[in-house]
Amino acid sequence: MNQYLKIAFPFIMVLLGTHAQGNVAKNEISFKPEAIRIDKNYSIEAESGTLMVPESRKINNDKVIALQVIRLKSTNPKPGPPIIYLAGGPGTSGIQMLRTERLIIFEALRAFGDVIIFDQRGTGTTRPVLTSSKRLDLPLDKTLDSPESIAFYISTMKQRSKQLKVDDIDINSYNTIENAADVNDIRKALNSEKITLWGYSYGSHLALAVIKQYGEFVEKAILSGVNGLNQRYRLPTDINEVFNEIDRLIGQEPKLRKDIPSFQNLLKQELNKLDTNPVTAKIDVNNKPNWSSSALGYISCTKYFGEV
Repeated sequence: MNQYLKIAFPFIMVLLGTHAQGNVAKNEISFKPEAIRIDKNYSIEAESGTLMVPESRKINNDKVIALQVIRLKSTNPKPGPPIIYLAGGPGTSGIQMLRTERLIIFEALRAFGDVIIFDQRGTGTTRPVLTSSKRLDLPLDKTLDSPESIAFYISTMKQRSKQLKVDDIDINSYNTIENAADVNDIRKALNSEKITLWGYSYGSHLALAVIKQYGEFVEKAILSGVNGLNQRYRLPTDINEVFNEIDRLIGQEPKLRKDIPSFQNLLKQELNKLDTNPVTAKIDVNNKPNWSSSALGYISCTKYFGEV
């Protein structure tokens, strides 16, 4: 099924804004105070600003991208290098993470340096933004790899591709190499010789790209859900290797092996049951996030910064 999930990826590349035009500012961010409302009862004091970066550093034109940047000032009188958060996805809004359980970690990290949260090119509050607010109205009784779903994906991709061309968007410029250059431009705009990176999932992939291209400016890096530089293509055989490892570990426990002679066969049996008798689940989308889930991340980050 992974190959079909790859087909769905371009859906994030849907235009809702237009290009900013004009000369790129010389690595400047004019921060202004802003109270960011987390929910109806709580807000935090921060600073917000915009950094203009080239759409493409390979093509000499006047197209620019407006990156939205949030700064949480350090509570330390002698702060270390700025800590730049790199969101996952790709496509996730970094700034939106302020309204999730990650806020606990952001607040804790202020004891070590300014915390910088920004929306990567094409996401969130950047302009142009390529994410789509349109629902993917797939039939809920069809799998992602069904003929109906695949036909829908292809049709939608063609429509979006036409729109991108109409709006003069160079989709080839929305890539990890340009993202990494954006991070370095943020560093320059902050007038900081060094930065610390915190990347999750795709954010770890981006952090590794920054280290490869601009490593001399990286003081530290915290990576979780690590995606290596050559690990963004996920083949079905990758998950099979995980299942094989689980089965090997089960084999080391005689009691478990007695109950589970083959982990792979157990998975097949359960999936076949679900195909025959699908389970319907009701999900309350209004539930608030469980902020306690960040406790481990909080301990890990503060321990790392405190000791290194």
